[in-house]
This record gives sequence, C-alpha cells and structure tokens, in this order.
Amino acid sequence: MIESMRIIGEIAEWQLGYVTAAQAVQHGVSRAQLHRLAAGGALERVRTGVYRAAGAPEHRLEYIWASWLALDPTASYEQRLKEPWNGPVVMTEAATALHEVGTFLVYDIDISAPYRIQSRNELLAFHRRTLRPEDVTIVEGIPVTTIPQTIADLVTGDRDRSIIGDLIVRHKHDGDRISYKEIGEALDKVPANKREHMSGPDFLERITVDVLMVA
Repeated sequence: MIESMRIIGEIAEWQLGYVTAAQAVQHGVSRAQLHRLAAGGALERVRTGVYRAAGAPEHRLEYIWASWLALDPTASYEQRLKEPWNGPVVMTEAATALHEVGTFLVYDIDISAPYRIQSRNELLAFHRRTLRPEDVTIVEGIPVTTIPQTIADLVTGDRDRSIIGDLIVRHKHDGDRISYKEIGEALDKVPANKREHMSGPDFLERITVDVLMVA
C-alpha cells in the first residue's frame, strides 16, 4: 500500500491533489487497492473515477475540476495542457464561476471541444466546435474560455442580457481583466441576429448602457 500511495502521490502532485482511477491503474495501482485506500481514509472519492488525496485542499469548484479530469481519465495533466484549446474547455456560466465574474447561477457545465465526447455525467452539456488558442485560458488548472469569449458565448446562448451587461460594467476596472475592445471584437463573431444586426462594439454599448440607465 505504501508503494501505491507513492505512485498516487506523484500523479496527484501535478493535479492539485487529485488522481483519476484510470491514471492510478495505468501506473500499476489496482482498483482493489484504490478502494482500500479510500476506505482507510487515504483517498476521498469525489465522483466516479476521481479521488482527492487526504490532506489536499478541496478545489474551489471541485465539481467542475473533477468532471473535467474525468473526461480524459488516462491522460496526464501535462498532456492535457499541451494544446488546451484542442480539448475540453469550460464555457458559459461555469466559465463565469471560474473567472469569478457575474452573477449567473451554474446548473450545467457547458463543455466545448472540437470532437465528440461521450459521458454519463448528467452535469455536462457538450458543444462541438473549434476554438482559437487566444480564446482559451487556464483558470485554477482548468482550460476555460477567456472573458470576452465567455461573454460572446452567453450572448449566442440567449442568456439574460441584463446579467451580461452587469458583468461587464461591474468588472470593468477589476484588474484590467475586462477589455471593451476585446469584448467588442468577440461579439463581432456572434451571429448577427443575436446582436440585433449591430456591430460587436455597438451591441456592447447597447447592453452596457441599458445597465447603467437602470442603475
């Protein structure tokens, strides 16, 4: 069991204290050993196929982190981040939660990927598309759409315009994370009917002015 914990510890060290069952088995730890370690308190099962090492701090959004890890359970964290835009990327409301912007409630975890993904996780909703490298960033270990791309996706998905506008206005001076220029450029790529056939910058002005007028 000591050798099993050493192996798991080496994997978990690079994954914020977490390990998938598939990774452990791939490195010689049997599922029976995993169950014994979990039963003995050395590991905590956080979802099907994903464990957190005892003593490791819980990820702020553990349900998102563990769900993302489980999408490609045999891959190492290093492999996942070589080209993060070419794999599963968190988007929309879950992305705002990771960025800590806006007041959206997160019910499902929208995941973007350039290929089809199959999962039994009922929390996940998949969207097949290709993202550009500049549309993806890493937040707390997880590939997530940038704030401009997240806003564009929320508009495309017909989310509450007042909440989107409030997000932009509220965080405008929040550590320079909100760039009106970049948001306008991202909105330019949204289907024209979703932005009332305005240019991206003009639509951005519309939704932020509406918020300021209400305030």
